[in-house]
Amino acid sequence: MSDEIKEIHLPDPPEILKPEFLRAQGWKGKLKAAFAMFGPGAIVASATLGSGEVIWAPRAAAIFGFTIIWAYVYGTIFKFGVTYPMVRYITVSGESPVQRLKDIPPFNWVVWLFIVMILICTASWNAAFIGMNGTLMVSMTGMGDIFTWGMALMLIALALVLIGKYDVLEKGQVAIVFGIVIAMWIAVIIVRPDWIAFLKGLIPQVPEYPEWIKMEYPEIAAKNVWVELAMYMGALGGGLYDYLAFLRYARERGWGILADENASTLIRAIESIPRNMKIPLARTKENVEKAMAWLKAPLYDQ
Repeated sequence: MSDEIKEIHLPDPPEILKPEFLRAQGWKGKLKAAFAMFGPGAIVASATLGSGEVIWAPRAAAIFGFTIIWAYVYGTIFKFGVTYPMVRYITVSGESPVQRLKDIPPFNWVVWLFIVMILICTASWNAAFIGMNGTLMVSMTGMGDIFTWGMALMLIALALVLIGKYDVLEKGQVAIVFGIVIAMWIAVIIVRPDWIAFLKGLIPQVPEYPEWIKMEYPEIAAKNVWVELAMYMGALGGGLYDYLAFLRYARERGWGILADENASTLIRAIESIPRNMKIPLARTKENVEKAMAWLKAPLYDQ
C-alpha cells in the first residue's frame, strides 16, 4: 500500500484560514476563524471539567489561597504544550501520534503501559464520578439514593455516546463551554478577588499549610505539600485518555490532510508505511503554505 503513495499534497484550507483573509480582516478575521474552528477542544473541555475543577481546585484555593495560582497557570500551559503538538502532527500527517508510540521497542511497551494505566485508573475515576454525581442529585432533589442516581446518569451519558453524531456532540459541547465561561466570569465579578494577590501568586513559591488546616485537618497537614500539589495537577484539565479522545475528535473534525475527499484510503496507506520511512509529504512552497494555514485550526481550537 505504501508504494502507492508518491507524494502527498494537502487539500486547500478553508478561506477563513488563509493568510490573505486573516490579514485583510485583522483581529475580526482571527476571531471568526477561532469560532469556526472551535469544536474538538470544546468537547474535551466540557468533558474534563470534572473533579479537578469542581473538587480539587476549590480545595486548593481553600487551603493555599492565591499562593497556588502559579501551579494551575503553568500546569495549564504545560498541558497545552502536550496537546497542541499532537494535533498539529495528526493535522499535517494524518497519522495519530499513538502510531509512533507503537514503534518504541521492545514489544510496544509504551502503548501497553498506557492501556494498563487507563484500565486501572478509569475504573476508580468513573466510580468517583458516579458517587459525586449521585451525591449532587440526591442533595438537589432529596429523592433516591447515590448509587441509583449515579448509575442512571452514567447510562444516559453512555447512550448519548453510542447514538450521538460528532456534529451534534460538538454543537452541544460548544454551548456548554460558553455557558461555563460566562458563569465563571459572573462568579469573578461577584467575588471581586484581590488582583494584586493573584498577580503575586503567579510567582512560583512553595505553599505552606495554614494553621487552621494543621489544627482541624491534621491528616491533610501530615501529607507532604508536594504530594498535595501533585494531586491537583493530576486532575487538572483531564488525563491521558482525555487527550487520546481529543485526537479522535480532531480526526473527526477533518483538518488538514483529513479533509481530503479520499482521506480514509489515504490514512490507511500512510499507516502502512514502514516505520523506518518518512511520510512523503510534498515539500513544495504551495504545500507548506497549505500546511501552515491548516495548522491555525488546532491553534484556534485550543
